[in-house]
Amino acid sequence: MFYFDAHCHLLPRKQFIKAMDAGITYFICNATHPRNWHKLLDVASTITGIYPCIGIHPWYIADLKSDWQVKMHLLFEKYPHLMVGEIGLDTTRPDLSRQAEIFEFCLKTALKYRRAVHIHGHESWGLITDILKCYPGLTCLFHRFSGTPSQAKQLSTVTNAYFSLMSVRPARYLPAERILVESDSPDGLHKPARVMELAERIGLDWAQLDANFCRFLGETMPMKGDAPKQLLTTQDDPISSQINLQNTPICSDKQSQPINSEAIK
Repeated sequence: MFYFDAHCHLLPRKQFIKAMDAGITYFICNATHPRNWHKLLDVASTITGIYPCIGIHPWYIADLKSDWQVKMHLLFEKYPHLMVGEIGLDTTRPDLSRQAEIFEFCLKTALKYRRAVHIHGHESWGLITDILKCYPGLTCLFHRFSGTPSQAKQLSTVTNAYFSLMSVRPARYLPAERILVESDSPDGLHKPARVMELAERIGLDWAQLDANFCRFLGETMPMKGDAPKQLLTTQDDPISSQINLQNTPICSDKQSQPINSEAIK
C-alpha cells in the first residue's frame, strides 16, 4: 500500500520531502501558469514520485504571453508523462469567453498527446459538460469536486471521469472505483500528508484508492507493474505525430461512451 495526493500545486522542495517523510509517495502537482511550468518540471526531475501537470488556470488568464501555446506543445513533445492541468472554467471570474477559449485549446492539446486532464469548475459544471461533449475520449480528473449527483453522472457520461475529493458529501454518491483524494496544497488542506486523515474521515479504503490512482495514471501514460512510474523525458514521443491539432474539430458529432455512470445514484 502507498499514499498519494491526487492534486496539489508547486511547493518548496523541502515541503515535498517533508510530506514524503510523513508517508506520501506520489503527488500529482499542477502548474497553473507558464511562469511556473519549468519550475515544476525542475522539481519533478529531482524528486521521484511527482507527476507534473501544466495548464492555464481560469484565474490566471490576464497576463499570458503570445507564445504560451507553442511553449505548451514543446513541453508535451518532450515529456511523455506530463498531464494537462489545472484548467477549467469559473463563472465568478471575468472574461468567461476567454476562459473557454483557453480551456478548449488545452483540451485539444490533451487529445493530441493523449494525456489526462485535471479540471477546475466553479459554478460551471453545466458549461464544462457541454464543452467536454465536443472532445470525446478524454480521461478527466475533476478536482476538489463538490457537485451534485446529476452533475457527476453527466460528467461521467461524456468523459472517462475520476473525482478528487476534499469533503465527505460527494463520496456518498460517487462510485468507489472513481474516487481519489487531494490536499490542494498549499491552499486547501495546506499539507499533502493530510490526505491520509481526509481518507479516514471520509471512510475510504486506501487499497481501493491506490488501485484507482494506478488505473487513472495507467489509462493515459506508459506504466510498468502495479505502481506509478517515475517521470521520464524523451525527445521522441510517437503519439505526438498521430493527431494534427489544427485539424482537430472544435466539436465532434461522435458521442463518447458512458463510463460507469449507472453507479452514480
